[in-house]
Amino acid sequence: MDLETREAYIKKMHEKLSEWNVELEKFKVKADASMGTMREEYYKTLNDLRLRKETLQNKLSRIQGSSSESWSELKEGTERALIEFRDAIKKAFSNIKE
Repeated sequence: MDLETREAYIKKMHEKLSEWNVELEKFKVKADASMGTMREEYYKTLNDLRLRKETLQNKLSRIQGSSSESWSELKEGTERALIEFRDAIKKAFSNIKE
């Protein structure tokens, strides 16, 4: 894959991270509004989501610093982290009790 494709991928990933930052903020608002043990569970989930986001950001940083020849190898791990993060956000919101 060429450099232009790598740059497009990096841009797409940054856009997704921006979208998910909004989702994390929404989850934090829900956590802040909850009480007792539910609040503790939500904050534990929020911490897990933040750690997953950090992992994804680290993988993206590695892609940004990689050569145009080696970035495609790093992309697979980044895609896996992306899917795990996306699924964790969906699960977190599905577990919120109104």
